[in-house]
Amino acid sequence: MTNTSPSLAPALIPGSTSSTRGLLLLVIEGYVYYLATILLFVGSVGFLAWGVLARQPLVALIALFAGLPTLALTGAVLRCLFFRLPQPQGVRLMAHDAPGLQALVEEVRESLRSPQIHGITVGTAFNASASQAGRFALFRPRNTLSIGYPLLVVLTPEQLRAVIAHELAHVFHSHGRVAGWLYRARLSWKRLATTLIDRGAVPILVRWLLATYVPRLEMRSAALAREQEGLADRYAAGAVGSRTVADALVAVELGAHVLENEFWPAIFDSVETHAEPPQPFTQMSVELRALARDRFSAELLAEMLDSCTQSRDTHPSLRDRLSALGESPHLPEVADRTAGDVYLGHALQSIAAQLDDDWQTDRRSAWRQRHAKLRDTHCRLAELASVPTADAAFERARLLEDLGRDDEALTAYEAAVSMDSQHGRALLALGRMLLSHDDAAGVLRLERSMEVDKSLAREACSLLADHYWHRNRPVEAQRYQAQATRYETQAAIASEERATVTVLDRLVLHDMAASDLEALRAGLEREPEIVDAFLARKQLRYSDGSLLVLVLRAGGRENRDLTSRIRATHLLPSDAVVIVLDRDQRSLENRTESRARRTDLRAVPGLCLSHRRLAARELAVRPPGLVATSADRQLTPDSGRIGAGQRMVEECQRIPQRHRTVVFPQQIPEASSAHSCKERVLSRDS
Repeated sequence: MTNTSPSLAPALIPGSTSSTRGLLLLVIEGYVYYLATILLFVGSVGFLAWGVLARQPLVALIALFAGLPTLALTGAVLRCLFFRLPQPQGVRLMAHDAPGLQALVEEVRESLRSPQIHGITVGTAFNASASQAGRFALFRPRNTLSIGYPLLVVLTPEQLRAVIAHELAHVFHSHGRVAGWLYRARLSWKRLATTLIDRGAVPILVRWLLATYVPRLEMRSAALAREQEGLADRYAAGAVGSRTVADALVAVELGAHVLENEFWPAIFDSVETHAEPPQPFTQMSVELRALARDRFSAELLAEMLDSCTQSRDTHPSLRDRLSALGESPHLPEVADRTAGDVYLGHALQSIAAQLDDDWQTDRRSAWRQRHAKLRDTHCRLAELASVPTADAAFERARLLEDLGRDDEALTAYEAAVSMDSQHGRALLALGRMLLSHDDAAGVLRLERSMEVDKSLAREACSLLADHYWHRNRPVEAQRYQAQATRYETQAAIASEERATVTVLDRLVLHDMAASDLEALRAGLEREPEIVDAFLARKQLRYSDGSLLVLVLRAGGRENRDLTSRIRATHLLPSDAVVIVLDRDQRSLENRTESRARRTDLRAVPGLCLSHRRLAARELAVRPPGLVATSADRQLTPDSGRIGAGQRMVEECQRIPQRHRTVVFPQQIPEASSAHSCKERVLSRDS
């Protein structure tokens, strides 16, 4: 039974006796701080504008780079103050929908002399709440009572009366207005912190306020919320009796536990067998009541009573609330005829149908996808059952773990390791699961996974660091944490190396087969904007192996999709790097990096396949050698190829410049040795 506006889980100090007036003064103090924060950003924008208008060189230079971001950030800070409070969700009841429930609420309201209730909604939680909000919430609030559907199908009529009396006591004391103001203040600071942190611009003043003022606000507001809950309990006890209120509190506590830990897990588990989402609220009217009869026990009640009021609770614990009422805990009655049956009758079914429709609409797409995935998973498990390999056992274990069948997954991981002691992924997963079961053998498995596969070292070290932190062994934890950081840095460098080409990279002759090379050239020829294409293999320094590099010079102005189109042909390996230098980038040629990249690629001699319509003209009459392209203004024959290269140069000079195409052979007969090389795959007229 809560008084909401929604909670942000504020902290509190047990025993706090903060008054409403002191808390409201604290909220006003926060708005003063918020105004100072806004003035800080507005002042920054004004200072930059002054520097531009006054022609102050240094300030104007700062404004050139920081002016627009600062202005945008100022606008974002202002927007954090303006937002709508969420309205109660659920089925709104009209006067004719549930006359019995409307009459009950009016009867309790008159007995407490509470303000008018403007609306009643039926929600989905095992709880009730009273909200006071509206356009003029501070002076003319709209009072809304929200009753959870699970309460209606479990509580007795007397227990529901106690719940309603508790919520109307909040309305009588205007707790909703205060709670709404506090909620708005806390949410404003939360939105401000999120905005500034996301943009990486948190001034020192704001950091100080988030570290000092906001915890004070959370602490005081939670303490006040606890006082208000105790006051509402006492008023409800005066209206319906303390024993009834105590039984209602116990029923709500136990019912919420059963709903969250029994009913909803069973609903979501049914996705394996049902292609369409079920109707949980229709099922709830029967199944939740049956679960309450089965699960409401002395053991569960003792478990609920063991919990104490924590520093982040906005409500006292069940034990503290019963003690304040002077009542001992008893197992509540689960009646055959519930409050929903008495006060709503047949309308209860229509309310359940509306809640089901909303629930299904929100989850239908995700439900179908999950069902299809689980169906495929079960089919795959059936296929893998007859495959006696380590890879099959590892895949089967992973699928079983995804299904939540951890014991079977652990057995399958052990089978994979027994089949192949060098299977790094299986060792890693087995070690992780063993540690989750507090089995120290998991440490050895993780250590072994790092030995057989270095790429798993970062993940294994992180798991080991968490393991030792949780066991209060900081020395070992810090050692593995340092190793994890080192491996993470190495992985980032290796990933960057695989995604770029720089002047420091070593490019060698690619090893693509002739048929694949011809197919690649044919694919590139179908892209009219490509002028030149260079192909080479990049040797990696920070990881094992090498990868293909394809550099394209494009003549068009819109080449955003060129790379994706080239990859879509599947003519290159998935890890190949494709770089497009379009016409707009030619202005970058004077930059060191662009010039170095281009020079580095050309510095590797190699074979070039000419354009289709020029191949017969040039290759048939000339010996293989070094020839210039239409893009190359300088002829640089290699050592050992001077004879053939010089003859080709002389022949090439008699061809008009716009028709020249490069042909670099992998090996020239006149040369004394073969040369590793880069290949220009395609060259077109500029």
